[in-house]
Amino acid sequence: MKCFLSPAAASVRLATSNPAARRHAVLGLWLLTLVLASVPARALEGTERFSEQYDLIYQIRDIASAASSKSAIGSGFAISADGLVITNYHVVSNYVRSPRGRNLEYLDQNGNTGPLTLIDFDVINDLALLRRSPPDHGKFFDIAADEPTTGEIIYAVGNPHDLGITLVFGASNGMVEHSYDPQILFSGSLNPGMSGGPGLNEDGQVVGVNVATAGSQLSFLVPAAAVRSLVNGRRTLDPEEFDLEIAAQLKTWQRNRIDNLLNQSWATKALGDRSVPGEIRNDIQCWGSSNDGDDDARMRRLRMSCDSGNRIFIGSRLNTGQIHFSFDETTSLKLPAYRFHHMIGGQRLRADNAATDKDVTPYRCEADFLEQNDRATNSFRRVTYCVRAYKRLAGLFDILFLGEHNGSDTSFSAHYTLAGIEQDLAAAFHERFLATLGWN
Repeated sequence: MKCFLSPAAASVRLATSNPAARRHAVLGLWLLTLVLASVPARALEGTERFSEQYDLIYQIRDIASAASSKSAIGSGFAISADGLVITNYHVVSNYVRSPRGRNLEYLDQNGNTGPLTLIDFDVINDLALLRRSPPDHGKFFDIAADEPTTGEIIYAVGNPHDLGITLVFGASNGMVEHSYDPQILFSGSLNPGMSGGPGLNEDGQVVGVNVATAGSQLSFLVPAAAVRSLVNGRRTLDPEEFDLEIAAQLKTWQRNRIDNLLNQSWATKALGDRSVPGEIRNDIQCWGSSNDGDDDARMRRLRMSCDSGNRIFIGSRLNTGQIHFSFDETTSLKLPAYRFHHMIGGQRLRADNAATDKDVTPYRCEADFLEQNDRATNSFRRVTYCVRAYKRLAGLFDILFLGEHNGSDTSFSAHYTLAGIEQDLAAAFHERFLATLGWN
């Protein structure tokens, strides 16, 4: 292996008369040399090893026909001799949502372009299956039979920022812990444009598909098993079926996910003197806060917020699948009742998923009292339940719920949102949620 330094680096001189400074400078250059010698080695090795396969990796382009220009780009790769290509669903989502006036095409390593046909997609795992015509060379990537082991080196390849094919490497850290759907946690820097490119093992087999990054060497790959499932179960979808297919996939996913949640015990947490639902499954994480320790506080406030780790991307301004719930307990310490309730004010309901009025109807809400004002305790319990429908994904709804239990010196609220769910599942979740709170 050779290590090349730039002329500027090669001409560095230790122009100091301080022996300690000279020793530190020498040590610094020695460490720099080690870094230069070791870090690029793996990248250079991977680049040389996989360079012959770069012609199986494409830039995937979403073309706005009227403008004759690309409006979105990503990466993709060949997986069969007859021209099948894998990419991310989100790379082609604009086409899926508005196929009229748009086309999909590939750009290969030699600058050649050609049309792509969308065959099928998996919106849950963010995958899409395309076909290029004619197929190229008959060569393609093999899909690995096994998941990468923790610590195994993965080489992620794609076309970041339209700069050309680029390879980055990093370690597999196993599956993401707090996710309902499997994702590989990858210690590498994926960048925009690399979405849909392959993650390769040492043998050049696909172990995952680049999908997202959280920055700071934290990225995510869709496991190869999801690719195999999409390819083996593929159909050829007509653009008129796209919305029906998205709705069907979301319904199947939500039914399995919510049924699983309802058929297990729910862990609870203490919020003051109350018991509330907590991390009821591994993909739901909770965070809490309080103002305990503030000697000048006029109210004591406890809060807990819990969220699922899954967010399903449908379009640029539409995502769904969230489960969120939160609790807020406020107790007066130094305030009379009228002042206390004036200061805490009303509770606000808001959705946790992005959607526009083109995607969903306005919320329709109903409010009712579980317990009318009790003169002895000066307390009441009230619930508000809101529903909005998806306009293009028939049978799916977003749900907002707010429950309030207020007394003369205490206010407690429980709030949840469910996104992209059928109404019978929402009703079952609602019943379980209230039962866990001890509300009828």
